[in-house]
Amino acid sequence: FVCHLCRTTMIAERQKGHVYYRCQTKDCATKTVREESIEDAIKNALSNVRISDENIDYLTNEFEKRITAKSDLHEPKTFAMQIAQLEDRLDRLTDALIDRIIDTAAYEVRKESYLLQKATLIEAKEKQKILPSVDDLRNFLELIKSLVSTYEIALPPEKRIIVQNATSNRTVDRKNIYIQPANWLLECTEAIGGFFGGRERTRTPYLLSASEALYQVSYAPKRGRIRSFGPKTPTRN
Repeated sequence: FVCHLCRTTMIAERQKGHVYYRCQTKDCATKTVREESIEDAIKNALSNVRISDENIDYLTNEFEKRITAKSDLHEPKTFAMQIAQLEDRLDRLTDALIDRIIDTAAYEVRKESYLLQKATLIEAKEKQKILPSVDDLRNFLELIKSLVSTYEIALPPEKRIIVQNATSNRTVDRKNIYIQPANWLLECTEAIGGFFGGRERTRTPYLLSASEALYQVSYAPKRGRIRSFGPKTPTRN
């Protein structure tokens, strides 16, 4: 936590059996705030995300349908075949230039077009490799649903990980505590809320937003404790 007035880090100190966070700047209007008050503020921020078991079941089912359709549409063999066709066109284009069937200007224009198409296909092929599974999505949504409970049972080092990754703008102004859910968590909340609250024709973009957010999140419970949690770079299979 940072003092909102002087922007210095609040330092925890134990006094008379209680932990206080104190601003280290002399004469700053922000003095101390009790740890219990900070805990309440954290849990309140995390509790802003609400999702039911029914929501989770429906969303994972819809997600599975979309992933299945996407996989059928973009099979790895299809990408490989399209890339091979473009490479063949590039070879024939080079032959046409050598045989003086086309001039250098026409060659460069067509070559640039083929290379752009090839790069687009390669990028789509790589993205296909990192699609999350339905189980990944379910675990992610279960995490969001139980984020406060997870925080409450966590050990102090684990709580720090959750606070660092799931919250932002943690400041104290005199006795007032300000804390917000992290941007990725807000985006997921808006995506899920919009998906279930929006009109039928507007729901697909929200589903896509939720799946995009999933790529950036990792959660792995280990005997009821947190092993890893927070945004990460997706790994490829």
